[in-house]
Amino acid sequence: RDVAVTGVQTCALPISSEATPIVADGLMYIASPYNRVVALDPVTGKEVWVYVMPSGAPSLRGLEYFAGDATTPAQILVGSNDAKLYSIDAKTGKLNPKFGTDGVLNLDTPEMTNGQPNGHVPISTPGIMYKNFLIIGSHVQEGNGPGGAGDVRAVNVHTGTFAWTFHAIPRKGEPNYGTWVGNAADKRSGVNVWGFFTVDVQRGIVYIPFGNSSGDLW
Repeated sequence: RDVAVTGVQTCALPISSEATPIVADGLMYIASPYNRVVALDPVTGKEVWVYVMPSGAPSLRGLEYFAGDATTPAQILVGSNDAKLYSIDAKTGKLNPKFGTDGVLNLDTPEMTNGQPNGHVPISTPGIMYKNFLIIGSHVQEGNGPGGAGDVRAVNVHTGTFAWTFHAIPRKGEPNYGTWVGNAADKRSGVNVWGFFTVDVQRGIVYIPFGNSSGDLW
């Protein structure tokens, strides 16, 4: 993008991107760091449609594709750095009105923000599809102090509702909670998934590469 400054044309610094394009059913889909999701003709490079996000930028590492079924047509599912999840029709570039609130799902639920007044839990990786579920991780702080939860959630692609949550740090009554001393696990951040998932489709198992929990200095 060119920016005019006192009559001189300068080029704005590029925004980094680690997104991998997806090619499906004759189109290439790209998450642009400049607030856009783009569908291209993979042969000519011609834009087929462009969706401009009203806020935030697409997830740093790309987007995911749902092939569609009898209930919902093919969708592009992409998170944003301001904790939103969008469901976009893969053919038209229009939001799916049946998903979340008019096509957008707020990821900053109270459980994920751990009640922090400025809590923010976006995703930086596209997640992975299993049947009609999009499985997503979290992008949270890995520094000291309380912060957002690094939990993994499954989202119903038809409705935008959360189907299940796996607590990255166990809660009371869950396995291994007793390995945390006192209340050290409460509101602990980190243990997030910012990398890529792998799904064993035949056995219905998702393999999750977690990071480490945040430090806590005394």
